[in-house]
This record gives sequence, C-alpha cells and structure tokens, in this order.
Amino acid sequence: MNFIDKLREKDKKVFLATLIAIVLIIAIIICVCCLSCSKNPSYDNSTNDTSATDESSSKDISTENALDETKNDVETESSTDQTESISDETESTSDDGSTSSTKAEVTEETTTSKIEEPTTNKGEENVVNTGDGIIHLNGNSISYDGTGATIKGSEVTITAAGEYSVIGTLNDGRIIVNAPDDADVKINLLGVDISNSSSCGIYVISADKVTLKLAENTTNTINDSSNYTYDDVTNEEPNAAIFSKDDLVIKGEGKLVVNGNFNNGIASKDDLRIKGGTIVVNAVNNGLKGKDAIELENASVTVISGGDAMKSDNEEEGMGGIYIESGTYTLTAKEDGMQAETEIIINGGTFNIKTGNGSNSSGASSDTSMKGIKATGNITINDGSFTINSQDDSIHANTNVIIAGGTLNMSSADDGLHADTDLTISGGNVTITKSYEGIEATNIYIKGGTTSVVASDDGLNAAGGNDSSSSTTPGGNNRPGMGNFSNSTGTITFSGGTLTVDSSGDGIDSNGTVTYTSGNVTVYGPTSGGNGTLDYDGSWTQNGGNFVGLGTKDMAQMPSGGTQYSVMVTFTSSYQAGSIVTVEDSSGKEVLNVTAKKTFQNLVFSNANLSTGSYTIKINGQTYTTFTISSLLTTVGNSSNRPGR
Repeated sequence: MNFIDKLREKDKKVFLATLIAIVLIIAIIICVCCLSCSKNPSYDNSTNDTSATDESSSKDISTENALDETKNDVETESSTDQTESISDETESTSDDGSTSSTKAEVTEETTTSKIEEPTTNKGEENVVNTGDGIIHLNGNSISYDGTGATIKGSEVTITAAGEYSVIGTLNDGRIIVNAPDDADVKINLLGVDISNSSSCGIYVISADKVTLKLAENTTNTINDSSNYTYDDVTNEEPNAAIFSKDDLVIKGEGKLVVNGNFNNGIASKDDLRIKGGTIVVNAVNNGLKGKDAIELENASVTVISGGDAMKSDNEEEGMGGIYIESGTYTLTAKEDGMQAETEIIINGGTFNIKTGNGSNSSGASSDTSMKGIKATGNITINDGSFTINSQDDSIHANTNVIIAGGTLNMSSADDGLHADTDLTISGGNVTITKSYEGIEATNIYIKGGTTSVVASDDGLNAAGGNDSSSSTTPGGNNRPGMGNFSNSTGTITFSGGTLTVDSSGDGIDSNGTVTYTSGNVTVYGPTSGGNGTLDYDGSWTQNGGNFVGLGTKDMAQMPSGGTQYSVMVTFTSSYQAGSIVTVEDSSGKEVLNVTAKKTFQNLVFSNANLSTGSYTIKINGQTYTTFTISSLLTTVGNSSNRPGR
C-alpha cells in the first residue's frame, strides 16, 4: 500500500483541507502584488519630477538653454502620456473574480495637481494663474509653450504674472501685456526682431510692472509703423515702438534697438527704468519718455530723436523727474537732450549731448527749446563727465542749478549755465568754451571747483526775474531765454573755487550786488566801449580772495568797498595780448603777475598781499609807473571809474 492510500485510510479529509489552504494563500499573495504595482506608478512619477526639475533649472536667458527647455517640456509631456497609457491598461481583480480599471482615478489626480499646484517660478510660492513659458516668433505666426498667454494671429497676449521668454522674428505683429494690475511680468528677450505695419511692437496695457531682460550676446530689434491704427483712439495710444501704461524696466547685458517711426521710441505712462544693457533708439519725436519718472543706471544709451532725447513730463509733486546714477549716454536731439517737468539729479555717468544744430548755429528759434539739460525744477549734478554742444542753453533750470562735482565741457549758441533763481558751483570742473552769456541766474554762488567761461556777451550775469525758453528781446538777436530779467535785483557771491572769464561783453555783471570773501577770479574783459570788466548796479564788497581783471578803460569799475585793498589802473595806451603785467611792493616782492589774453587798457586787482605803501607796475619787465596805496580803494591814471553807480 502506497503513501496516499495510507493517508486516505487515516485521514483523507485533513489532507484535502490543507492543500486547499496552501493554494488560497498563494493566490492571495499574487493578487496583492499585482494591485500594489498598478496603484503605485513610482517609477513614472520619479521620471516626471526629474523632468520638472530639469525644466525649472533650464529657465536661463540664453537662446540655447531656452531651446533645451522646450525639448525638456516635450519629453515631460511624452512621459506623462506614457504613464497615463500604462494606467489605462491596469486592472485589478476582486475577490469575486470581477475586474475594475484604475484609469479614472489616476487621470483625476494628475489633472488636479496641474491646476492647484502649478510649477513654481524660480523658487517663488505657488500662485494660481502664474504664466511661464517660451514664446516662439515664427515670421508670420506665433507659437507658445506654457501657460498665462494666448495667441491670436500674429499677436501674443500675456495675461498673467510670471516669466516669459521670447525668441525669433515677427514680420507684422506685437507682444501685448494685459495682466492684472498687481501682476509682475518678466519678459526675457533672447534675440527677437519684431515689426508692425500698423502699431507698436510691444504694448503694455495693464500690469503692476513689466521687466524686459536683454539676454547677453543678443540683439533685439523693435520697429513700429510710420502710420498707426490706435487701440485707444481717445488718448491716441499707443504712440511708441515700445509703449507701456504701467512701470517699465529694461535691464540685462544684451542690446536693444528701437526704431520709433511714428512718434516716440520707448515710452511709459508711469516710471521708465533702464538698469543695464545697450540701448539704441531712433525716434521721430521723443527717444525715451517716462511720464512719472526716468531712472537710468549702468546702461549704455544712444538716442537720435526729432524731439527730446529724454523726457519726463508729469507736473504732479514728486513726479516728472529724471534720475541718473551711472552709465554712458549719447544723445542727439533736434530739441532738448533731457527735459524734466520737475527735477533732474545726476550722480554719475558719461554724457555726450548735441541739440539742434549745435553751438555753431545762430541760436534757437522762438518756439523751440533746444537745451542740453533742462528742468522746470532744480538740476543737481553731483558727478559725471559731460560734453554738451547745444543750440540753446547747455544747462537750464527754471528754478535752481547746483553743480557739486563732475567734469563739464559745454559749447552753446545761448547760455552755458542758466537758472531763473539760484545757480551754485561748489565743486567739479566746469568749462564753457562758447556761449552768448556764460553763467546767468538771479543769484550766482561760486563756492568751489574750477570754472572757465568764454562768452560773446557777459561772462557772469546776475539779474532778477525769470527766463523763458522761447522769449525774444528787441536787439537781442532773437536769443531765446534772455528777455525776462528785471533790472533791480541780482547777486553774485564768491566764497571759494577758481573762476576764469573771457568775455566780449561785461566780464562780471550784477544788476544788484557782488560779495567777495575768498576764491580766485581772473577776468579777461571786453576790448571796446559799451561794456566793462566789472559791471554792478549796487555794490561790490571785497573782503578777501584774489581778483584780477583786464579790459577796456571805457565804463571801467572797481570794487566799491570792503576790508581788503583794491586797485584800479588805467593805462595811457592799450597793450596787446600776451603782455605780462607785474606789480611789486617796495621790497621788490611780486604781489601780482598776469598775462593778458586780449588787448587791454585797464587793470583791476585785489588780494591779501596788498597794504599801505609804495608799489611799482611793470609791463613785460619794463617799469610803467609807481603808485602809493593809502586807502582801501586806490586808482591810478585817468578813467571813467563809476564805483557803485
């Protein structure tokens, strides 16, 4: 009898029960394993997470990385599709032997995740409706990989906050930003060429702030039409090749070329900030316009404009200003180089500005302002290097001009420096190589720095009243900005620095008073009658400093008083340019040495070396005469001296 027979005989029922139990346990283990694999696609999710990380990290401004990002997006979509396909085929077996698909469950989880937890933007917190992607300009069409933007024909409209990259050429279309008014929109320009046959190239309708970032080693070109079809007919907007109704920031290390063929080049109705990059603007009217403010820093900007090169024109308090920290600026304008409705503050930078036809022209027309730097409020220059060639005033403020530093070289067909109220030079190097009047204001303060002025009329002119940019005066050669001063006020104060004046009109002219406490002033005044080296209506108080003036004897004046000795000498004949005039005291000590730049017949001087006693005047080493100082004011020779007239 075999083993089975023995079992059957002993306990057949027990054996069968044990065998059935073993089979059931094995079946249960197999089912559990199958269900676990179908409901936990961990391998696929790991793949997707890696792709998403790669996509985020590939958000680089360069064209190559942007294209890599596009490739990664495609691979991610393919991986997701494959995962969903595997899920479609996964089925589970129930205890009763029926099957159920897990497709609906997996698909719902994936969709919910994309809506509620969008890809974060470079570490920022998750924000619903945040856009992020690449806009491809394909000649006559546009394609887009991402969210937050829509395409209609050859226009792409960004509707959400986020960071967008743009690459390619658009023959006739534009980029529009129409996002919520609290949206921060960043647009990376990776090498674009946008043209439009009826409007602008970039149009910001709504956002809190839009930033255009110029990718390194790329050139981005925006061309608008010469004839517009306005989106906003009432306000005639947009009206610039790049036009923004909200704050606009331009930065980066690439190049942006803007051709404003209709009106303005780059314009913002809020703030316009340029924080880097190479910007080239050609505009029919204004080159750069920021209504509320223009802020410039660390950029290289070249503007050729038919109107103002830079303009900010909001009249509200605290707005309408131009602020420059650093950078290089080449401005060629038919009208003003910079024009601010309120103030201009410049803390540094290199500037080359030409307005109108330059200083070789006959002056600005009666209805056109062609000033180098102009503000309705104050102009403050703390540092920087300036070369200004202007048909109108080189620097003009309707209130005050403050020059505390920098190097300024100016050539003007009108005034070199003009302020309606106060003009102060406390530092820097100021050179006016050509002007009608060199420095003009109601009150002039020379406190420091080194200043040189060449003027065809007055070197310094202090006169009360204001000075319109377009006024004319009979007999004034229709010179704008010269005719509204009164004849009753005006002051000049010397308290430091070095000033040299070469004038064909009055050297120093004050309709009021002159106060001199310190500093060095040399005037090479007029050579013929009608003007004088000094011309003041009130008083000239000489309390210190070193002053010397050479010029014509006609209408000659000298200081009217003070605590320091002053001398005026009128020679019997004229001496030519290049002549050396020296004055020695009784011990032979030289108290004055000056070389004439022009013909002269009158000398006025005052310095701390003078006191009572005998002095000798020499011309080119030859003794001219000897005189004695016995009072604070000494005259030598015959002249039409008119102190204090």
